[in-house]
Amino acid sequence: MRILVISNLYPPDVIGGYELGCRQVVDALTAMGHDVLVLTSSSTRASAPHSGVRRHLVLKREIYGGPAPTNQAIALRRAEGRVINAHNVAVLVDTLGEFQPDVVYLWNLDGLGAYGIAATIAYVQQPAVWHLMDAGPNEAATLGPGDAGPETPLLRALSRRLRSVYIACSRRVAEEVSGSGFDFRGNLRVLPNWATTPTHEVNRQFFTSGSRKLKIVSAGQLVPHKGVYQIIETAALLSQQGRVDFHIDIFGSGLDDHFASLIALRDVDRLVTLRGYLPQRELVEKYWSCDVFLMPTWSREPFGFAALEAARRGCVPIVSRDCGYAEWFVDGLHCLKVAPTPEHITNLLREILDGQRELEPIARRALGVTQDDFSLACILPEIERAFDDALHLPPRRPGSLHDAHRLAKLADGLLFGHLEGHA
Repeated sequence: MRILVISNLYPPDVIGGYELGCRQVVDALTAMGHDVLVLTSSSTRASAPHSGVRRHLVLKREIYGGPAPTNQAIALRRAEGRVINAHNVAVLVDTLGEFQPDVVYLWNLDGLGAYGIAATIAYVQQPAVWHLMDAGPNEAATLGPGDAGPETPLLRALSRRLRSVYIACSRRVAEEVSGSGFDFRGNLRVLPNWATTPTHEVNRQFFTSGSRKLKIVSAGQLVPHKGVYQIIETAALLSQQGRVDFHIDIFGSGLDDHFASLIALRDVDRLVTLRGYLPQRELVEKYWSCDVFLMPTWSREPFGFAALEAARRGCVPIVSRDCGYAEWFVDGLHCLKVAPTPEHITNLLREILDGQRELEPIARRALGVTQDDFSLACILPEIERAFDDALHLPPRRPGSLHDAHRLAKLADGLLFGHLEGHA
């Protein structure tokens, strides 16, 4: 099968699990004999050319940090990233005409003019599978500020036209998208994320109360909604209670200086260490020597690859009880669920430190279930079935590639003319 994969970023450029998961699936599909071509944005890191990857798209991400941009700059950048980018539509049209895929496999489209990409796929009635590890359709139809919400008429129009099957990594994600007016039209599959197979097994030691310090790890973007504040405040609360029999390593990048200052302000430098970014292959092996993976993230967290990778290596995830990851595992059996507040996390960690919660039984069950049911080898056949289902969806009357490009340029001109006129 000829498969065109579209992703805003592709390794070595990564933000998190979305891009890494995309590469893992691409590698697996290629190994199975599929003809796979990745269309993505130009890399900001030095990387060797790859015959299966075209970095021809332009990425326009939201502006964060630095001098406050003008309202016009915000509006124009958001429109290019979320709504339509005529250049990217032109690249897509050319690629569709040249590669002639059987199916288009959509991943994260944020920053590519996501609505324009999806609308082009819909206009030419190209069979597609959209892998949702966040509320991508909602983002594509959000024209105002991020908290304004998506434009329901745009979502409804797009969902009516798309000839697509959808894979959501959790019901939380699916419900957020459908709750904004997007209609999956009965073509939704809910499939979990997956953990990679360890490069080697480790005869790991499990924590018992009083034996040594509790080794806690967290990994992800260093941004507020990922729970970094809660982790630092938890360390401060435990320290105030006289508990120093633990250490927290935080891996990732983002607002590094901000959180470093907060760690110093809360006087927990000896208890919390920012370790910076570490490539996934090295990071996941670190989990063998850790006892607890802490993920007190916001409720909108779709799933969380990192917690799954930790569980696959016998490191017990402590996760927000209402996040996407929590849907797939049982509290007290495969993970520990908690309200994501410093007080609740502190109480749970104190129970572990005092021996009231044993980690080893949970760790062993989590390791087993992730090995059996949350491997890419287990999930890949379901992804292939989604491709087959997309190919058998009845088409509406398709538009031509030539017209798709022309209409994109027209829409691009009208949109930016409108925005500039109201600046």
